[in-house]
Amino acid sequence: MFGKFLFCLVATLLVCSGVLASVGQTQGFSIGSFNDITRSGCVGSAEGRNMATVGHAQKLSDVSHATTIRQEESARLMQNAKANGSGGKDVVSQRGSVEGTQGQYVRAGHSGIRTQEQTLSANLETLVSHKGAVGRVVGEQCAVGSQSQKETTPNGFSESQQSFRTSQFTSVWGGSRSDIKVNNGAAVSLSQSQFVTGGH
Repeated sequence: MFGKFLFCLVATLLVCSGVLASVGQTQGFSIGSFNDITRSGCVGSAEGRNMATVGHAQKLSDVSHATTIRQEESARLMQNAKANGSGGKDVVSQRGSVEGTQGQYVRAGHSGIRTQEQTLSANLETLVSHKGAVGRVVGEQCAVGSQSQKETTPNGFSESQQSFRTSQFTSVWGGSRSDIKVNNGAAVSLSQSQFVTGGH
């Protein structure tokens, strides 16, 4: 009798563990960068550059439930500032950031859950000041980002993607009596999600 009870208990636990089996994964990144240059006085030049690149990839498989989840993300931030001239003062100040997060979750069973979520954003700002200088000032920034997710289960397939590209460009040319200021700003924000209940 005890042997039969123990066998039933073990079988029940195995079934329950299969019903409640789940897989999930998350990832995220953050890039922040600044680029400041100043040129003043005699004939001369100043230049500053930044470039940052990130990339993530995740894949997870639950063989017993024929379930696979995969997600990838990448981003790049580039900054460039240059001033050439004589006399007066030239200033370029750049601020840039790119951030992203994404996650997936699948719980097996007839009352299962499948979820996917992504967020992606960027902010760029350029401030240029050209006063009493003979010459030219140039500032440019560019941010690129993309995300993708895939889920495959016995009951279906889901996929989501999002991407962006944003850029700024400022060019100023002046003489000895010039007094010029330019302030550029750009912001991008993306998000999306999927949610499925019932079935694996």
